[in-house]
Amino acid sequence: MKKILAYALSVIALSGMVGVPIFTQAATFTQEETAIEVTQQTTNADEVVKLVNQQRTKTGLKALTVDKNMTAAAQLRTTEIEKKFSHTRPNGSGFSTALRDKGVSYRGAGENIAWGQKTPADVMNGWMNSSGHKENILNKSFTKIGVANYKNAAGKNYWVQLFAY
Repeated sequence: MKKILAYALSVIALSGMVGVPIFTQAATFTQEETAIEVTQQTTNADEVVKLVNQQRTKTGLKALTVDKNMTAAAQLRTTEIEKKFSHTRPNGSGFSTALRDKGVSYRGAGENIAWGQKTPADVMNGWMNSSGHKENILNKSFTKIGVANYKNAAGKNYWVQLFAY
């Protein structure tokens, strides 16, 4: 059976020392294990969308519609924020260029990013307790959403929500 080799690189932040790389042991996954992990990440993203729409409807806002191209852009962004945790992409452009790269037309866009949370409920709790992130989730102008969750070989979760109208 074909084996997939994944190297783990995690970054820790200690007081005064941000971005110190720590190399961990390489992990080997079978195709079945990889497929299960991808399925879990998709389920996590679907759950985040559900939780977003619950928050919106509680405040009288319309539910957001999942856009497959925005989801593809969010998937791209999850791997980018593993390398550089920022709304600026590794190539120096803004996050919204990922939307254009995936063929999304929009007049306005927003992005929420997070890392480390283990569950959709955990990440949504964090975002809802942060004014800027909450503003994106409850922005009445937004009509579409794309969400992705990426778990790296070290087991660290990265989360992205992209919003647009």
